[in-house]
Amino acid sequence: DQIVQIIQQTLNLPVVVVWFDDIYTNDIMVRSAIRAPITLADIEKSIDAHTITQIRAAGGSIDSRRIRVANRDLMLYPLGNAERSVGVLGVMSEDVKPLDALTLLQITLLIDNYRLFTALQREQNRLRILFDVVPLGFVLIDVRGGVLVANQHAQQLLPGLAVGSSIHTVFTQLPWWGIGGNTVTAQELPLSVAIARGVTSSTEVMHEINDERIPVRHQVVAIRDTATTHGFVLVLEDMRHRYELDRLKADFVSMISHELRTPLATIVGATTMLLNTTPTVPRDGQQSMLQLLQNQGQRLQTLIEDVLNLSRIDSDGIRLQRERIDVLPLVQRILAKYAHTRRRLHVVTHGTLAAVYGDISRMEQIFHNILDNAEKYAPPGDVEITIQQTAGTPSLIQFAIRDYGTPLNTNEYLRVFDRFYQANQRPNKGGVGLGLTICKYFVEAHGGEIAMHAAPNGEGTVVTFTIPTVEAEPAVVESSRAPRVLLLEDEPAVQRVMQHILQSHSIEVTVVNTIFQAQEKIERSHFDVLIVDIMLPDGSGLDFVRDVRLWLTIPILVVTARGSEADVVAGLRAGVDDYMVKPFSNDEFTLRVQALFRRGQLRQQAVNEPVVTIGNVQVVIADKQIQVNGVALDLTPIEYRLLMYFVRHAGQVLSHEQILQGVWGERYEQENQYLWVHISHLRRKMAQLELQQLYIENVRGIGYRLVYREPRIAVNSSSA
Repeated sequence: DQIVQIIQQTLNLPVVVVWFDDIYTNDIMVRSAIRAPITLADIEKSIDAHTITQIRAAGGSIDSRRIRVANRDLMLYPLGNAERSVGVLGVMSEDVKPLDALTLLQITLLIDNYRLFTALQREQNRLRILFDVVPLGFVLIDVRGGVLVANQHAQQLLPGLAVGSSIHTVFTQLPWWGIGGNTVTAQELPLSVAIARGVTSSTEVMHEINDERIPVRHQVVAIRDTATTHGFVLVLEDMRHRYELDRLKADFVSMISHELRTPLATIVGATTMLLNTTPTVPRDGQQSMLQLLQNQGQRLQTLIEDVLNLSRIDSDGIRLQRERIDVLPLVQRILAKYAHTRRRLHVVTHGTLAAVYGDISRMEQIFHNILDNAEKYAPPGDVEITIQQTAGTPSLIQFAIRDYGTPLNTNEYLRVFDRFYQANQRPNKGGVGLGLTICKYFVEAHGGEIAMHAAPNGEGTVVTFTIPTVEAEPAVVESSRAPRVLLLEDEPAVQRVMQHILQSHSIEVTVVNTIFQAQEKIERSHFDVLIVDIMLPDGSGLDFVRDVRLWLTIPILVVTARGSEADVVAGLRAGVDDYMVKPFSNDEFTLRVQALFRRGQLRQQAVNEPVVTIGNVQVVIADKQIQVNGVALDLTPIEYRLLMYFVRHAGQVLSHEQILQGVWGERYEQENQYLWVHISHLRRKMAQLELQQLYIENVRGIGYRLVYREPRIAVNSSSA
């Protein structure tokens, strides 16, 4: 509109219309400056898009075209030349005098320059936004030191900096120090040296902002062509965050070395005393030393596990091994391990508690870290654990753990979940400040939230966290027969420990050292669970698992020192049912073996019996037909084999390759598109039964599994 008004005023024309190329569409786009009696509506009725297109396409080959509008003549002129079109100009005057070529050229240049100017302004605004959001300071300076451009971050780091100011003036008005505290003059700054001598460099300088000294890196880049320097760019980087990371790394190394040396010194001292003990030393004294060794070993294990968990969190995250968990028995089992402490631990439940669907070992670690924190920092006394189910959707189980130690201040409560943070007002009781950080990650990985705050009236501290109540896994009746386990482990010490743990829970164990021995045992005997290490003398344990999976559905547990995310995924893809990393908890190891035994019973039931009961869902497998709770599913042959495969492996995580080979055959190992389509159809048919308890669950990055969600059963409130 401004361009049109300029043309109208300069040429003193009553009507000026411009069709710009850059906004032209199939509809006529009109920009105008019109004086009565003609209107835009009159022009739009008289000129169609085809006419404008013809004139634009003609370029410099046409002088003008006369169009009658409201009984008056409107002259249309192409703007541009034979190579490039800018638009179409329409003019009307009392004196119908054609515009000369020079005037049209000037109008074309006016439009071109205006459009170029607006495009430049638009790009400058975009560049300004980019400069302002980047966490670095940028200053563009000419060769004399004049500030041409400065973003917001640079103005914050250099008070008094503004476009049009002299950088020399800004520098001389501010105090400067080196990183070591020595005084630095303005002439020694990298930009001053670059302007004076043309030498660019970078260094770190202390700025003073709001009476605080801040380390800032100055880096100067010259803007030059082959022979001439046209200016400089000063890049300012606030180094506080990097210095803080370096400090945290140094503190972490110091704390880790201290925390490792303390239990190691105790272990070495205790073992030396036991080795040098004469037979006359009382048994109580030996028992005390052994108890000390166990405690310090557990302390080392906890520390190493915290560091490894942090490493896994930073790399690929930690995969949860979820299963159905009854809340109250879990908490009571955890508290039994604290029976030797000087504290009284109280558990109070409110209302009905649904089971949760979580990772037992991770939930135990959440409790252990919180209770260990209370053990370190709160005086001896009661610890209260309150458990209740929240209303609303989704339903959550809320745990509140309260101690009666000295509460922290508000700022400290905001930082307790930061890495390596330890409250200043509490004496150093050991640890590296990772326990609560890991708790936060595990809780959020389950889909819950965690917080710490002062207890009412300032009497202690309360840690609250929530876990969603999502129930899964088939309920299987316990068998009276003792499980039979084949243990494939080549390390004698680990063999003895694992064998002793399992036998103490009435589990029959057969131990072998090599894959060859394991194959012989499997061919001659029946086992309920197979426990395998990965690194074996005669090959890879995962290769052995793949071979077993071709002809057996036995539940397989891998116990190995290799615990990266890639190792776990490789194990699950190979066909293992569960994965544990050394060192491990004795109780967790036993519970996982027992869970695999129950899962194996379910599979065997599915193989041997035409009726499979999964929780309260009854699946009848007949020839080419499957009934679920008495309702027949209309399945294609592939869907029938697919669902039957899931039923016979209910609860097991099945990789894409396993399902493809089990249902279609080995040649379909990599053809995942077959699987996606048929599982989608099968899910849709299962959903038509309105069956909420049984469903096929995605296991991200691995495959699928058939999951059973047990209906909630109300129980009476209890306390322990």
